[in-house]
Amino acid sequence: MRLGVQIVSIAALVRRNWLDTEMRVDINQRKVEQYAEEKKEGAYFPVPVVFIEPKSETFLVGDGFHRILAEQKNGAREMQVEVRRGVRLDAVLFNIEANRSQRGLPFSTGDKQKCILTLAQDPVAGKWTQNRICETVGCSPAYVSLTLKNAGVQRPTTVVDKTGRVLNHQHKTKDREGVKERRQKVFQMWRDGRKCKEIAEELHIGHSTVSRDLQEASMTSRMVECPHCKGTGYILEE
Repeated sequence: MRLGVQIVSIAALVRRNWLDTEMRVDINQRKVEQYAEEKKEGAYFPVPVVFIEPKSETFLVGDGFHRILAEQKNGAREMQVEVRRGVRLDAVLFNIEANRSQRGLPFSTGDKQKCILTLAQDPVAGKWTQNRICETVGCSPAYVSLTLKNAGVQRPTTVVDKTGRVLNHQHKTKDREGVKERRQKVFQMWRDGRKCKEIAEELHIGHSTVSRDLQEASMTSRMVECPHCKGTGYILEE
């Protein structure tokens, strides 16, 4: 199959599971009808962009679902599309970018959730950091976390940021647990009357680390529940 603008069969586009790369929750039928009427009146629309999967030679629509359905509604059997080579993720990312750039209908809240879940469950994008996913979709990291949590999607321990650097969350979790345990030891030894120098030598850490741990422990011990947010936050005790 040649790449670039080509005339292809609509039946090859509108096939089983062809909406897998559509990041909207639903097709807007009113928009399809509007496009169909405008097309009859001679309106010009940009050609849809489709990707052809290298192995299966299957078309994967990246942008233009409503335009394709409008052509089909008007009884067309073929239409012009721009053919590019790529896999499912390429089509998904193109669809997300097209809608973020307002080349099509803007995403609703449900659409953004579908984008997040689609990326998180993809074999490649599923290994991305949550920050990279939120930047791709156009939402906050907290929204990504909440969406994945509500859907019961487990994040991998090893993720890849946009520079290609591999990050291991499991190691980070262990590091955080180790710091917490060390701070508890430092605070307890200090309460037992040990001097900072003795604590540093026994735990094989620097004197400045002991000071920071004691300062952190002191701040934490002075935190009380905020009376204005029903226990969901904390403030320093007066």
